[in-house]
Amino acid sequence: MSNVWKDFVVNEDSRTLSQVPTAILNSWKRCKHNNVNHIKVSNNDILPAYKLKELQEKEEIMVTVGKKVLHYIYKYLNNKNYIVLISNKDGYILDMIGDLPFMNKVQKISLSPGANWREEFRGTNTVGTIIVEQTPLTVLGWEHYAKPVHFLNCWAAPIFNADGNFAGVLNISGVAEAPNKTLISIAQKGAKMIEQILKIIELESNFYFDRLKFEAIAQKLHDSANKLNTYSNDNISLLNKLIVKNENLSKIEYNQLTDFLLWNRKWLIFNKVDSINIQENKNICEEKTWCGRSEKIHQVFKTATKAALTNSNILIQGESGTGKEIVARFIHNKSSCSNGPFIPLNCAAIPNNLIESELFGYSDGAFTGAKRGGQLGKFEEANNGTIFLDEIGDMPLNAQTTLLRILQNKEICRIGESKYRKINIRIIAATNSNLKELVAEKKFRLDLYYRLNVISIKVPPLRERLEDLWDLIPFFVEKYCKLLNKPFVNISQQVYKYFLSYDWPGNIRQLENYIESMIALCDGNLLTENDFPDEFKEYFPEIEKKSNTLLNLQHNDAEYNTLSQVLAQTKGNVTKASNILGISRVTMYRKMKKYNLIEK
Repeated sequence: MSNVWKDFVVNEDSRTLSQVPTAILNSWKRCKHNNVNHIKVSNNDILPAYKLKELQEKEEIMVTVGKKVLHYIYKYLNNKNYIVLISNKDGYILDMIGDLPFMNKVQKISLSPGANWREEFRGTNTVGTIIVEQTPLTVLGWEHYAKPVHFLNCWAAPIFNADGNFAGVLNISGVAEAPNKTLISIAQKGAKMIEQILKIIELESNFYFDRLKFEAIAQKLHDSANKLNTYSNDNISLLNKLIVKNENLSKIEYNQLTDFLLWNRKWLIFNKVDSINIQENKNICEEKTWCGRSEKIHQVFKTATKAALTNSNILIQGESGTGKEIVARFIHNKSSCSNGPFIPLNCAAIPNNLIESELFGYSDGAFTGAKRGGQLGKFEEANNGTIFLDEIGDMPLNAQTTLLRILQNKEICRIGESKYRKINIRIIAATNSNLKELVAEKKFRLDLYYRLNVISIKVPPLRERLEDLWDLIPFFVEKYCKLLNKPFVNISQQVYKYFLSYDWPGNIRQLENYIESMIALCDGNLLTENDFPDEFKEYFPEIEKKSNTLLNLQHNDAEYNTLSQVLAQTKGNVTKASNILGISRVTMYRKMKKYNLIEK
């Protein structure tokens, strides 16, 4: 395959380029356009020691968090012929670990802390190319633009900060032998670990580093040491450090105490990084219950978080496929009954003559065909936990009457028995129907409606929060690459363009189904419009006609968010952004000016 590299880079022959991954080929073209040296690796832009130290101090949080993760990954690899490194968003290597002989070898090509590995300096490589592409990337031997780097295989993933902005790259490099398909996944998980820790630090900062709050705490502590037990254990332990030093609280100015809490909290966070390891994060796809950046979906889970802290009944409303059960599970996991069972039941999937026995159970011999010894109903199974009644609008009226009694008395009676059993459960119901209309049609009890609808949560359809596709698409791609045991694939801008211009009548369930199909049948390492299911391709003519589909669907806040996210995704490239959104550059500039995004 190195002949392909030679044909293009040396001989400028493009006939064999079909074998080259798209991201690599695009990088080669950029390198050739920029006259990057393919014979040797440039020694340009390598920071002297004092400049590197200044940069590491500036990137203190990234270096501190990254160092922990690099060590975990290197220990996990358990091989002398690997190095693991982290760079910042500008391509400078901040830190690197590995076996000393191998590190000495790679340093001969300037692969060391302080060196800038942007494409214009070193040619095609994981760090420099990810700065452009901002997606996980594998670069194998001859795929590097500079020949001296052909002895390396590299696997890397981008790191995004708590605001979703590109922050750097985590890279694994090894000798160019048979490619190890698992290493790209390890690089991604390592990058995810760093992102999660950065988010934790950001949350801690937002919560704890608010100077006004700390000043209030410090002032109260200054006024009365007797109120120490009202503050968190962490802050008390920090204050104990002062006491160990024989400091007198009454003699410390409260602004000094505030600074002490601020800075010690920072290092307390860093110390907690020690308890995180790569093994605990290997199932991140399964553990993550929801994702999205839209204000609408954040409001849903903000309400769900508040609801979880109560014992009130909850009614979740939304179209099919919007993720109502995900919200219900989220509430259960955040509630006081999270240690109990979560029992889902689709009321529409059970025949009317069986739903009462399914819900409430039955005794031995209650009816012909009953199991010997009887059977527990779903309500008893959910005792001390949560029962999720999906499609509650399809529950027959006789079962509604029994359910109302259970809601009132918190007790159930199995079919064929007269004995009532006390139960302690959380009830969450969901529907894609308009229950008020069903009440008007006498198909749903009004009193039951009000019993269930104490806290109402409405999950918006996907077409009303299209900006969430920027998170949902890569989430499902990663999920199904793992589940289907396929190598990780990149996502072309055309996929985003078509998906962002579609109405999604089947909502998230339809999106997930399409992506699973695309991953299962994809042959290369890049998802393109050619991989779309045939069903989706039928909508191409309609989608192509919608020049302003995406932005016309948005209200002002969502439009601003969408513009910002697409500009960030394309690194401010207005042409690419306008193509993705299906609008002209003139319209794009007008909207950027409208939202003061020109400088961004």
